[in-house]
Amino acid sequence: MQPAFLKERVDALAGRMTDVIAKHLKLWEQRAVSGEPFNLSWDVSALTVEIALQTMFDTGLGADAQGFKDAMHIAHDVTAKRVWNLTSLSEKLPTKRNRQFNEAVAFLQNVCSHIIDERRRSSHRADDLLSILMDARDAETNEAMNEQQLRDEIMTLMVSGHDTTATMVAWALLMLSQHPQHLERMRNETDTVMAGRLPEAGDLKGLEYTKRIIQEVARLRPSIWWFARVAINDDNIAGQPIKAGTTVFISQYLIHTLPQIWDDPEKFDPDRFLPEQSTGRSKFAYIPFGAGPRVCLGSGFAIMEMAFVLAMIFRRFDVEITSDREPVFGNLLTLRPNEDILARAKPRLRH
Repeated sequence: MQPAFLKERVDALAGRMTDVIAKHLKLWEQRAVSGEPFNLSWDVSALTVEIALQTMFDTGLGADAQGFKDAMHIAHDVTAKRVWNLTSLSEKLPTKRNRQFNEAVAFLQNVCSHIIDERRRSSHRADDLLSILMDARDAETNEAMNEQQLRDEIMTLMVSGHDTTATMVAWALLMLSQHPQHLERMRNETDTVMAGRLPEAGDLKGLEYTKRIIQEVARLRPSIWWFARVAINDDNIAGQPIKAGTTVFISQYLIHTLPQIWDDPEKFDPDRFLPEQSTGRSKFAYIPFGAGPRVCLGSGFAIMEMAFVLAMIFRRFDVEITSDREPVFGNLLTLRPNEDILARAKPRLRH
């Protein structure tokens, strides 16, 4: 899948990405008029799903949008809990939650199968990730992916391509609403760079402060807050012997908040990522997208998406958080807020 995420191909998706965001923000216009609070967590999830589908698979959800969100929520919640189970026995019990999970997975698989079937029936061959997957051939056997492999790859990309980004965007909107001085700096930058038009791929070079804000959000609230690796050989880490075959858990969140590495680690400070502030910092001190040969393929895509979403929202709207309690993160697969973030959109007050 690497060819689909080369910089020039990601840059070519900028126009489609901003079109999806602009269309979605028409809902925000209605909310800004009504003044009614809305579920910000669900809203950004719906947006990032649509961006993922339109840019990667040249399609949308249409009438399936609400069902997809509901199914994804159930599947994510149950899977997050199953990760920590010592056995899989409870997964086989005919409980209500297990039935809901099986129905949710079946729904998501049907959505993926529908995307594949639609493409095969169509004479249109989009230059997107789905075409790359369908055209891919094994180097040794020259075989294409079978139906299950193709569906599983699409499912993985749909989940990882939207949930992690949605989580980051939600945290960014929350943090910027709590730090107006950083929001104002970001707005001044985006106003200057974009000059009243939709952002373009080339604008990312000028959105330096916006990117630092994204980096800082990813430091404090990395969407994927841990991952596992298996030791290939015997090793020793800080005096702890590691046998070959041992599963080692690595926590980005803990690394990103080590006081030995980060000054005042809980403080929201985008300027800690200025070049002069980053000198001498280990490249493994900041790993929101992983590291090494299995680093996230879509990191460039995600950064561009988050920068565009934040720039386009805050150019036109103020965001007031209306949640009764301060959201904290829950112990799930992604570092989501433990409760949905509620908000109210208002027309931007310019200074």
